[in-house]
Amino acid sequence: MGEEVEPDSGNRIKDTLLLGQIKMATLNLYEMTCQDEKADEAVDINDTEKQLDQVKTFIQDSDDMVKQYQTYSQRQDGKKRDKKSFPSHRKKKASK
Repeated sequence: MGEEVEPDSGNRIKDTLLLGQIKMATLNLYEMTCQDEKADEAVDINDTEKQLDQVKTFIQDSDDMVKQYQTYSQRQDGKKRDKKSFPSHRKKKASK
């Protein structure tokens, strides 16, 4: 006769497959976000938790850069509006 399969083994197989997919997705994200890592600073291929920490740090750093750029851009836009709304007090050069 064929092997009997435990009723719960299907769920365990699905869980194992899902865990493998999560680990692969995490590794892919880690490799995309940490391309410039030196070999001695690289995280072990099986250390999913540290990989996720690195991805989190990358996202936070990227978010900080975007916020800094937006602040800078808003200041520049404000300066442009100020120049347009107030007349300049500089003397105009005389044309020859």
